[in-house]
Amino acid sequence: MKAKLFLTLIGGALVSASFAMAAIAQTFDCPPPQQINCVPAVKSVGGWKDNNSQATGNSFGPNDQCANVIKLAPNKQRLLCCYAKCGVFLRDVNATSCTKTSESQFTCQ
Repeated sequence: MKAKLFLTLIGGALVSASFAMAAIAQTFDCPPPQQINCVPAVKSVGGWKDNNSQATGNSFGPNDQCANVIKLAPNKQRLLCCYAKCGVFLRDVNATSCTKTSESQFTCQ
């Protein structure tokens, strides 16, 4: 009986740890350039919203062209995806920190 209870507790702890690990890091991908139409302007793509700029051309801008991550509050971050001549798409996420891992991807915790 004690062994069964012990195994049940260990199993529950492992399941809880698995869910906790899954919640630790989230990945957010910028919308692909082919989904961004500047004229007529696309206002949102998969949880990302535009910043109301409008131009022509669809390509990712260099990493140094925008802030990329802005801390709004201790547990809230704003992610920015920059497009050359096509403005900025942003997304607010609940996370204590975010890092831009490539020109089109963020990892947040």
